[in-house]
Amino acid sequence: MTPTLPFRTRAILGRFPRHLALDEPGTLAGELVSTLAADLDRQTGQLGRVRTAHRYGAADERRDLLLLVALHRLGESQLDLLDRRFTALASLAAGLADADAAARTAARQTLPELLGLAADPWPAWPGEADEARAARRMADAVRDTNRHASRLEQARGLFTAVIADHRGGNGTVGAILAAAAAYLGLALKPEPGTRDGLAHSADGYWHLGLAADRLRLAQLQPPAGSGQPAPPPKLLVPLDDLLALEENPFSPTTLDPEPRHHADLVTLARTGFDPVPVSVSVVGRGDSTVWPMVVQVDAGHGLVFTGSVPDGSTLVFSAAGRVTLDGVEVGRRCFAFDGGVFADATATHPRDALFSDVGADPGAPLPDCTATFVTTRPLTDALAPDAIFPHAGGAVPPASLAVGETRFRVFVREASFGSELPPPARPAITIAEAGLFDASLFADAATADPVLALGFAWQEREPFACRLWIPARLRHLDDGIALPVTERLRLLLDRHRAAGIQLSVAYAEDRWTLGDGLLRNPGSTDPEGTVIVGTRLWSIPMPPGA
Repeated sequence: MTPTLPFRTRAILGRFPRHLALDEPGTLAGELVSTLAADLDRQTGQLGRVRTAHRYGAADERRDLLLLVALHRLGESQLDLLDRRFTALASLAAGLADADAAARTAARQTLPELLGLAADPWPAWPGEADEARAARRMADAVRDTNRHASRLEQARGLFTAVIADHRGGNGTVGAILAAAAAYLGLALKPEPGTRDGLAHSADGYWHLGLAADRLRLAQLQPPAGSGQPAPPPKLLVPLDDLLALEENPFSPTTLDPEPRHHADLVTLARTGFDPVPVSVSVVGRGDSTVWPMVVQVDAGHGLVFTGSVPDGSTLVFSAAGRVTLDGVEVGRRCFAFDGGVFADATATHPRDALFSDVGADPGAPLPDCTATFVTTRPLTDALAPDAIFPHAGGAVPPASLAVGETRFRVFVREASFGSELPPPARPAITIAEAGLFDASLFADAATADPVLALGFAWQEREPFACRLWIPARLRHLDDGIALPVTERLRLLLDRHRAAGIQLSVAYAEDRWTLGDGLLRNPGSTDPEGTVIVGTRLWSIPMPPGA
């Protein structure tokens, strides 16, 4: 007979009259009730687990959590990028525990990139010579972060953030940035002093949000000494990440070079939001492309190369102010000028340059197209007869395209040898070279052959589009088999973007790159130089593919 009755049996028997003494040990009633109550205990435990599984904040199985969030049409696919991070952590833990020193070193270098930590976040303890022991402690911490409970809490945090994002409203800048952070395992940090917690550029095209990694490592601390309790683990705080949304991002637009005659008028029409700088390419044709000059007629801005462009070679006046001939820098042989330029006198245009006294009443303000005396840059005396080329160098201010029509004229320095003999004089023979004579004349544009090919390239803002920039460190999650992180995130954000808006995702590379990198003033918050085309120097040795 059972000496002591279970708690539930005693609770049931306690409801009977006390004088029956049914809850005394060894009674037949006690044995009978204990047998019947065993199933009730099991059912009560099962009911408790069912109730737990139905509570969003308490569900302790991934399947139960997925069934709950399915009410919001969320599911396994939303966890794809987070699962990739946990898979990468499992591989990293194996590398840290590897007996090979090279594998451990590679894993230690990868850890900061995966978790957004400072370089070498896991130093050896004082007096510890074996770096393998520090690597094993690091591997244990990574495994702790990768356990079921941690993965489940991260998934719960992701779904909570996405559901809150939907409740706040889709289609906004904040909604896209918050959702992107959640899918990547990050959390946005509100910017102090801002209305929506984000920083916005002055032109309104860029929106920046600081984010912190939600995956954290607990670092064991060295023993305090004999007889003293071990200090608690230290939670490593990740560095801030930067997420940025660029509205109407730039996309390249190119007009292939087309043959042009001397003094041809070229009219470009474009739609857009603002004037944009344009790269002008001049392709040499035969031996005629001597001292090519491209003039932006409406703005009174000209680009000049004081040399010859060989047949088939390409001279590029870039939008960044550099000039190259077949890729070789030739800016010291170039200059730009600004001032009054005049089109064909027989074909007037509302934007043609005017003299200051044309149609103007005394004292009236001058029209916007009033001509000014020409100035040259970077060489200030480039038009002087004794100007020296090549000069000391400097950026050549580029041409630009206005919204609407922009007119260009193209010239070359084609001269003729003449004669001062009385009639009948010797006929002049046209030659294609720089003719530096007082009475040299341009060739007849109506009968001459094309003297060059002229092309244009510029960056145009895309309408109804935006681009999300994410930290470049997440490239480590691309394995070449599954969809790239950028494409997978783009698909996930389809339910957050506004209808009709095309969203693209790219890695934000803030390291300086030749030809694209920027020099910024101290304290500048301009996204160009902070998010992309940055000023941060590359590490040594440089990463593969750099």
